[in-house]
Amino acid sequence: MEIQSGGIDSQYSSEFFSEQKVGLCDRKGKKEVKRAIVTGADGFLGSHLVCELLETGYDVVAVVLKESHARNVLKKDPRLAFFECSMEEYRNLENKEIWRDADCLFHFAWAGVSDKAGGDYRVQLDNVRCTCDLLFTVAKLGIKRMVFASSIMEWEHKKAFDQQKYLQPLRNTYHIAKTSARMLLSLYAANMNLDFCPVIISNVYGEGERSARLINTALRKILAGEHMSFTSGEQLYDFIYCKDAVRAIRIVAEQGRSQTAYYIGNSRQKPLKEFLLEMRDLLNPSCELGLGELPFYGVSLDYKEFDTNALSLELGFEPQYTFAQGIKRTARWILTDEGRN
Repeated sequence: MEIQSGGIDSQYSSEFFSEQKVGLCDRKGKKEVKRAIVTGADGFLGSHLVCELLETGYDVVAVVLKESHARNVLKKDPRLAFFECSMEEYRNLENKEIWRDADCLFHFAWAGVSDKAGGDYRVQLDNVRCTCDLLFTVAKLGIKRMVFASSIMEWEHKKAFDQQKYLQPLRNTYHIAKTSARMLLSLYAANMNLDFCPVIISNVYGEGERSARLINTALRKILAGEHMSFTSGEQLYDFIYCKDAVRAIRIVAEQGRSQTAYYIGNSRQKPLKEFLLEMRDLLNPSCELGLGELPFYGVSLDYKEFDTNALSLELGFEPQYTFAQGIKRTARWILTDEGRN
């Protein structure tokens, strides 16, 4: 199988593709990962992943933006080092000593996730290009495994296109870019004898979430007793607490098969309205939920698209927190000074 590499950057062709063969697609077994690099370590899930890795004995390099407040959020630890850079700098990092001798790189950095930049094709194309640059840097440094944060919304986007139900451009552009990056990484990693593990991340919630995503927004409204309008909530959803999510991702890095996309979520899905009613009943039973006040124009996944049991059956992962437990912990954080700000 021959792959022409000139589509990304001709400087890589002779170095990586002259005699490479597809190598690690079927390799399985525990890998002793002791030193990790995490891009996007200043983000919601990335910061939780850094804490999970530190708590389980890793040395961690947290890659953050230059203006990041991550140093104030992440606890000081002698095994934690910070490295400041933009995604544009990924292709020029092979000479940075701090990046050497890592066993695994977790790529969680992505611009334009929950703001208007998500619909800007220039921003999203830059994400794809910089992500591919990072893969080649990983190969140059001799890092053997890369874990990529994929998203369940990629499959929602695909289903919408299959049914010709085109979602708003904001969401489409981001999801197309994510899918493109995942497929390119899979292709090039296989030809560079590099382990590649995409993780399909479901709907994560928990402490530190500040975006306008569903659980965070609904929780704050319910705690404040404010009215919020929803669709009828019949569409299936799956939520996973942040600490469970990052533990699952770590287990994939340690034990997962290369070129296998692992679903990070729970094995049981429910209609959205059941989650919303459970949140309301737990935190503020008198709060009115405006179920059915909004039309539903999207698509509903039936989760047959994923092997939702692979984490449990293959890697032995089981969530440690129920939805109610995760919601209570998140609500307590929201009510703190840190959560309010």
